[in-house]
Amino acid sequence: MLEVHDIETFYGRQQVLFGMSLRASRGSVTALVGRNGMGKTTTIRSIMGFTPAARGAISLDGRDITRWQPHQVARAGIGLVPEGRRLFANLTVEENLRATAARGTRSGGWTLSRVYELFPRVAERRGNPSMHLSGGEQQMVAIGRALMTNPGLVILDEATEGLAPLIRQEIWAAVACLRAEGCGVLVIDKNLREFAALVDALFVMEKGRVVWHGSAEGLLSDAVATQAYLGL
Repeated sequence: MLEVHDIETFYGRQQVLFGMSLRASRGSVTALVGRNGMGKTTTIRSIMGFTPAARGAISLDGRDITRWQPHQVARAGIGLVPEGRRLFANLTVEENLRATAARGTRSGGWTLSRVYELFPRVAERRGNPSMHLSGGEQQMVAIGRALMTNPGLVILDEATEGLAPLIRQEIWAAVACLRAEGCGVLVIDKNLREFAALVDALFVMEKGRVVWHGSAEGLLSDAVATQAYLGL
């Protein structure tokens, strides 16, 4: 559903992406990994329209979205869970979720009740200001907020950064549920060994381009590659 083809992205005159390509399909989990500073978040920013690609193409379900604005990309079916969560601090959990709810209803669409079913902790804290939540609870709300847009693809940038092991397992369980329902998931995360069993396709970035593509198990079984690309 999502295809990123040979994009080049700049911050001013500084080039960050050099022919970056990847694809993510419905009902699958795609992982984008690499050391810090290799261009993973810039790739996401280019997909979402925050830092548009200067060259190359990005398509979603066959439509060219390379030059689209972020709100257009979101309405087209990509839900972003940004690094750092970025919730509305003074709003309650439920207000955060309602703020991004897609207009109208459709069969099988995401609703408050479905988000609460996926994350019971969020249901328990629905009336609390988001600033009073733990980091793990905030991440669950951020995922729920993305789901309320009824996306076909969810992007999780640093999905479990700074979270306790038990909370990370809850996040991965939610990712498995999304895949089972036919939603595509694109994950950036450093804890590859934890979620490797969920990954259908893996892309490794180095210096603004993909340098390895295959299965998570294939990468983790190659000690030389994991040390070279991930420092594991």
